[in-house]
Amino acid sequence: MTVRFFMLQAHYRSTLDFGNEAMEASDKGFKRLMNAVGLLDGLKSSATSDVDMAALQQRCYDAMNDDFNSPVLIAELFEATRIINSVHDGKLKVDADNLEILKNIIATFVFDVLGLKDEQAANDDLPKS
Repeated sequence: MTVRFFMLQAHYRSTLDFGNEAMEASDKGFKRLMNAVGLLDGLKSSATSDVDMAALQQRCYDAMNDDFNSPVLIAELFEATRIINSVHDGKLKVDADNLEILKNIIATFVFDVLGLKDEQAANDDLPKS
């Protein structure tokens, strides 16, 4: 998954500069994204919202409609990661409607479009022998 994430961080028409430092940075970014995804189901909605998830969702679609611009999409997903972490830490509030949009953004773009999955969580779910 780290290699996939690394390749998605560059536009498909551009060249990749493959190296150890780039892979380490990609691994760190991928783990940050997956950690936020893991927090998503535990978020509680509030009566009010400090964020507009519909605008973020539209920016994600705009990135895909711009010649499958995966680097821009990943930047928007890191904005979603920031929001998830801030809501989890109590720094931001999100209402039920925006929380549902946020969950949809993650499901659609992280899992369905980019094809990423949390291999560590999948391995944790395996029975121990």
